[in-house]
Amino acid sequence: MKRGLVLFEPQEIPANEVAERIAKLQRSLKQREIAAAFIYGDVYRSADLTYLSNICIYWNEAVLAVPAEGEPALLTKLSSRVHTWMRSISILDDFRSGPSLEKLIVGYLKDTAPGTAGLMEMDWWPAQIVENLRGQLSGWNLLDLGSLIRQERVCPSESEIRLLRESARISAEAVAAGLAGHLTNSERAGKAELTARMGGVEDVYVFCAP
Repeated sequence: MKRGLVLFEPQEIPANEVAERIAKLQRSLKQREIAAAFIYGDVYRSADLTYLSNICIYWNEAVLAVPAEGEPALLTKLSSRVHTWMRSISILDDFRSGPSLEKLIVGYLKDTAPGTAGLMEMDWWPAQIVENLRGQLSGWNLLDLGSLIRQERVCPSESEIRLLRESARISAEAVAAGLAGHLTNSERAGKAELTARMGGVEDVYVFCAP
């Protein structure tokens, strides 16, 4: 479970850098003649969505819609009550809520002439959503875009390299705290996680060998 509060901190990743990530994806969509890309995210895996918006999915699920031209939108099953908070921590302005992600996607595309829509890493999407989209998007071709965003993420920018170095430093301190003294495994995990959390880390996964 994700804990803590994600903020938008331009001193770490500038807003124009996040905007350029979206622009780069849009250029790729235009080259491939794809009308829009949809990026699915939930509490287990939302790094691609976060990479393009700075939004962290704490609970439930959402889809980031990125048109080949125009502004992206977050389609979410979360209550509209969180829109103000999400707007404050991201570069997005367009937020749409509803009980069904596929209906939100269909609604998003209703004013766009049928063509090709891309699903990022389609094999990660819930199968029922994909099946429903195929049935509801008349005239549309659904294309699996694979790991297009992930390929970009493995080539970090200077801003990201600085954050990775800071993360490595905090990780080393957490490991050292967990290995100090004669502790049980649960005590080691607690010491390591406390050190990392106090260092500002968002997610911590601690594994202790027997």
